[in-house]
Amino acid sequence: MLRRRRRLTFSMILNFTTSIILAQQGVSSTLSDSLKTGQQLQTVMLSYNSVLDGFSAEQRTGSAQKLDKQEIKKIGALDPNRLFQRVAGIQVYEEDGFGLRPNISMRGTAPQRSAKINLMEDGILMAPAPYSAPAAYYFPSLGRMDAIEVYKGSSQIEYGPNTSGGAINFLSAPLPQAFKFEAQGTAGRFNTNNQKITFGNKHQDFSYVGQWLGYQSNGFKQIDGSGHSGFNKQDILGKFQWTPKTLQKKHALIFKVGFAQEEANETYLGLSPEHFDQNPLRRYASSSKDQMKSYHQQFSLTHLWSPNKFISLKTVGYNNLFRRNWYKLDKLNAQEETLGLAQILNDPDAFPLAYQSLTGPDNLDQTSLAVKANNRRYFSRGIQSQLDWQSQSNPTRRLSIGIRLHQDAEDRFQWVDTYALENQKMNLIEKGIRGSDANQIKKATALSGFVLLTQKIGKFTVKPGIRLESIELRAADYGPLNLNRIGLPEENTLNTSFVIIPGLGFCYKWDNQTTLFGGLHKGFSPPGFTPEQESEISWNNELGLRHNQNNFSAEAVGFFNHFERLLGSDLAAAGGYGNNERFNAGSARVWGLEANISQKFTLSKSNKLELPIAFVYTWTKNSFLTAFESDNTLFGSVQPEDEMPYIAPHQGSLMVSLTHPRWSAHLNTRYQSAQRSVAGQGPIGSNQIIPQRTIIDVALNYQISRAWSTQLSVINATDRVYMAARHPAGLRPGHPRGISLSLNYISRGCCTTNAGSVVSIPLIGITCRTVDPCSCCAR
Repeated sequence: MLRRRRRLTFSMILNFTTSIILAQQGVSSTLSDSLKTGQQLQTVMLSYNSVLDGFSAEQRTGSAQKLDKQEIKKIGALDPNRLFQRVAGIQVYEEDGFGLRPNISMRGTAPQRSAKINLMEDGILMAPAPYSAPAAYYFPSLGRMDAIEVYKGSSQIEYGPNTSGGAINFLSAPLPQAFKFEAQGTAGRFNTNNQKITFGNKHQDFSYVGQWLGYQSNGFKQIDGSGHSGFNKQDILGKFQWTPKTLQKKHALIFKVGFAQEEANETYLGLSPEHFDQNPLRRYASSSKDQMKSYHQQFSLTHLWSPNKFISLKTVGYNNLFRRNWYKLDKLNAQEETLGLAQILNDPDAFPLAYQSLTGPDNLDQTSLAVKANNRRYFSRGIQSQLDWQSQSNPTRRLSIGIRLHQDAEDRFQWVDTYALENQKMNLIEKGIRGSDANQIKKATALSGFVLLTQKIGKFTVKPGIRLESIELRAADYGPLNLNRIGLPEENTLNTSFVIIPGLGFCYKWDNQTTLFGGLHKGFSPPGFTPEQESEISWNNELGLRHNQNNFSAEAVGFFNHFERLLGSDLAAAGGYGNNERFNAGSARVWGLEANISQKFTLSKSNKLELPIAFVYTWTKNSFLTAFESDNTLFGSVQPEDEMPYIAPHQGSLMVSLTHPRWSAHLNTRYQSAQRSVAGQGPIGSNQIIPQRTIIDVALNYQISRAWSTQLSVINATDRVYMAARHPAGLRPGHPRGISLSLNYISRGCCTTNAGSVVSIPLIGITCRTVDPCSCCAR
């Protein structure tokens, strides 16, 4: 059956493609008229790492935004929680205060571990196992990224498997066209510091870039007794490109390799309401052994082929490995009863003995602390190819075809150790047997493809497309007695899914400044491993208006998503049991408004002093349409009209800057309204509310010389004490005031072109006309 479905997938793609190409023979007489009025599409240009289609903002048929390197560096944010609050339609909630494992929602999708959106690096899926275990316990370091692309609505139909909320693509360090060396050092409060070195060059047919990033902190939480709550991350990246002149530079090979490791003293344990009010930065001694150790490696080989300016083909083979063991307090054993951490902290009066044992300094007799070794291995590998073709006879028509064969897996081999808390010290009582808590392998194989047509008709651009996903999910549970995995597993499960995902986007260029755009597409999220469990389906609509004139730009988008067979995930991060199995959460609807407004004022006749102002706002409403029961503490017993948890109705950001060629000052004000931590309706109860907050960040930049610059950053400048979350277990604080000072050095060589010439490197998407031969190297 699965093979027949895959044959059907190929057949549909080929038939649709053939009909489009054959249609070129019937170019109507109106073509010449449209060409005379300049309605042709831009030349096909396929970039190595970007997944943008190359169209200008006026030609985009869906909601999309790109944050470049300067935008990321503007306030010196290494925490994606702070950065993404400046993008309309994205909601995040903090967990550790540093953004090590952010929880991202787009247009109402469940935010926990960003499992419902597509996370990519250089166009490659980067979650440890995006089909079999999509919760992103690995997240790339923001400090090494050159740019970020965000897609919502019909603009992200190409990027599966999740197509309901959106997609985020991180762009790593670009390959230079001349010598480049960059060094950065930052030191700040809580001994939070980072260092980065980037270097690269180009020698005839060969170019390369290397990068090292270190990011450390002692943490801002104070563990009872002793110890620090910080982390240490190390990232290494290498990228190499060969563009042989013997093949007239129509081909390029790019090899990318990356390694990352992390050691973080992070926990799922928060505080009781009483202790949070007394000292929100406190952390119980019972979590002092908690530590996440992880290792990530990525390899990819990309082939780019561009025989002419009308055709580009990009093929990528990739292999990602991720190992992690999050050793953390999981439960408390009290008088032969096992209690969850959230269960105790949410209602301390109901469990007084357990609460006293959990918060210390000692645990009582007949109680013990269960610390689980969440030991897991993941892999994600595959090959994907995308062909972009623009008709030479009809430049108003463009076709994109993509196909991907992907496989990923999660291997759980977990155990539980037992501890006693004595005088705020954790003492081991009994060592668990490795594999006795979880001994299972989950594996997914997926074949996916898409066809996307872009056609300009006068002032209209229409973009119909179709995506297909054929997925096979297998799980093998060997149980606690077969630790060597000899013979057959105790339990085998198989689930398959095949879905056709249509989409249609459009834009209408009202005039040179104003564009109306919108779209309708089908949303999809893969099912779990339970046999016959169906995938999540949604229907997503958007309608927007975009205006750009001189130094003013504005965009407003309304959206409405209707979910059918909504799937929740049993994540420990969401207060569940942590088996990651998906469960049915009925039907739901999400609707709202996204707005971006920016204006740049010139304050001096010489145009050297400018005042840019940027405002971002998101309004979101949602409700469940059906009732269901769940053991997950995010949901519990859900009734129709209940609102989803961790979706704030109002979220906004106001950035006011003052810029000069030598210096700049930026003040960013972030607002988030009160939100629920548990599904419900009506007034939010005091034990379920995440109160509203306003946070102010400040950054001052000064260009000391052509090569040297410095930045002073202050996050949460008013030192606002706020509650970031009530999950996974107990109340969690946001980051207090953080102050850091950085020093940056950049040395560049010059392009070999003459001043005033055109530099064009289509394979990696660089084209510039320059008076200064060095300016095209400014990337």
